[in-house]
Amino acid sequence: MRKKENSNETFELQLEEVSGIVTVEFEELAALFKKEKERIEVDEIIHQSTSRPPFSKWIGLKDFVPHSQAYLEEIIERIRWAL
Repeated sequence: MRKKENSNETFELQLEEVSGIVTVEFEELAALFKKEKERIEVDEIIHQSTSRPPFSKWIGLKDFVPHSQAYLEEIIERIRWAL
């Protein structure tokens, strides 16, 4: 497989589906998805409401839309490939 170059595409959030965007270290996310960690810390960078400051909080798999373990592992591998 060939590694894709990252692009500077503009994304529009579907406000009815996404309330914000957080950042997390990739290896932390990978460990969560592989069930090596139960919780990881995320930092909010974008939120629909601009009237409050960004937050940091701990999240677990229950905070994601449910998916199979195979799907989560595939996501991690595709992200790793793109990095």
